[in-house]
Amino acid sequence: QNMPESKREHEIVHMTATQLREKLASGEITAVETTIAFCRAAYNLQKDLDCLAEINFEDAIAEARKLDEERKEGKLRGILHGVPVSIKDQIAMNGFDSTCGLSARCFKPENMDSVLVKIIKKHGG
Repeated sequence: QNMPESKREHEIVHMTATQLREKLASGEITAVETTIAFCRAAYNLQKDLDCLAEINFEDAIAEARKLDEERKEGKLRGILHGVPVSIKDQIAMNGFDSTCGLSARCFKPENMDSVLVKIIKKHGG
């Protein structure tokens, strides 16, 4: 069963990254609200398409809380601060399988983030 999204969540998940960044910076939306909207959309798509290799909603929401707190304190990590980012399983992310579609690589989590993931995290994504 799908989890219905609110009108506001629908609007959030249909914004561009630039629009999200602007709304986050102005305080119109929070990182938590944005992340939950994207998690709900991903959950609903997963049920129909089986499109997610790893599901990490809890950690994503916890990280969004940290980003909201940092913003309140005037600390911004970078241009992506609070913008949710989904990482394809071909890109190494600490603690997650990076299978590249090969079953032989399943159940072998990476022990470090790729350069791309480090850059995204450094800039608040």
